[in-house]
Amino acid sequence: MDKKKRKTIKSPTALYQQLQERENWLDKEIENLINRGISTDLKPQMEALHRYNEIKDATQLVLGYLADIEQKTIAELHLLFNLPLD
Repeated sequence: MDKKKRKTIKSPTALYQQLQERENWLDKEIENLINRGISTDLKPQMEALHRYNEIKDATQLVLGYLADIEQKTIAELHLLFNLPLD
């Protein structure tokens, strides 16, 4: 172990105290975020993303059928309807 790392090693008691202080600070930060309405519950965002993906898939399916009927490429339909190409 190099000398710099040896100097930064603390006693187990000091390290424990430092970790306790860090945990208390993090608990307060979590409480502040919750009080501001910020949540770790991602279920609403995941459900919205799932709905978006289903709609996008259905749209791509319709564009595919329309491209066949019109004998155009999907890229041409994207340009025709001002849709993003990505």
